[in-house]
Amino acid sequence: PNTSVSDEFTIIGFGGSYKIIPALALNVAYYNNKDKTQNGSADTLTMGVDYSLSKRTSIYAQIGSVKQSATGWGGANLVDQNGGTMSPGNTVSGFTIGIHSFF
Repeated sequence: PNTSVSDEFTIIGFGGSYKIIPALALNVAYYNNKDKTQNGSADTLTMGVDYSLSKRTSIYAQIGSVKQSATGWGGANLVDQNGGTMSPGNTVSGFTIGIHSFF
């Protein structure tokens, strides 16, 4: 490996969850990733809902989006919907639903 290259990354994030009723919670989170070496960044926003069916089981839905800056992000290979490397300046979004079962 090339040990003469020095990368510097900063990740700042915040989020929270709010119970509308005891069985229903909404959540949101935001992350800003900066690549100070390549002067690029990637912003991530996620939002979701969680509904408790019982004490041990809940269903959930989550949506997320990642936007890469025009200069790109060198921290990791971001992948687009087709499995290719995401180009600088593009946005990738996704949606998932599922069930949690706690033992």
